[in-house]
Amino acid sequence: MTDESENQRARDAYRALDQLSSGYMPTESDLSSAPLIEDWVFVRVDGVVMLVGRVTGHPTLKSDKLKRTSALLAIDEKAGWALTYSRYYRLGARYSKEK
Repeated sequence: MTDESENQRARDAYRALDQLSSGYMPTESDLSSAPLIEDWVFVRVDGVVMLVGRVTGHPTLKSDKLKRTSALLAIDEKAGWALTYSRYYRLGARYSKEK
């Protein structure tokens, strides 16, 4: 990833956080192309909270494999979305030992 594309990701993440802090909630349109993460759990790696789960519909990751997201910035389980450093995710069912 080039410095410029990393800078753009940082600007996009900051903009999304700023919108959320102002009361904005992602719309169905915002989430329609977002990858779906199912059977997910919270993990902490070097002090950074992320999600791990089965991801489908991601533009660069192979579908239906266990994947780790980038840093988790915001999450609304009830509304079914999570914002990571790189993108929104639609939340499927959380991992359950009873499956």
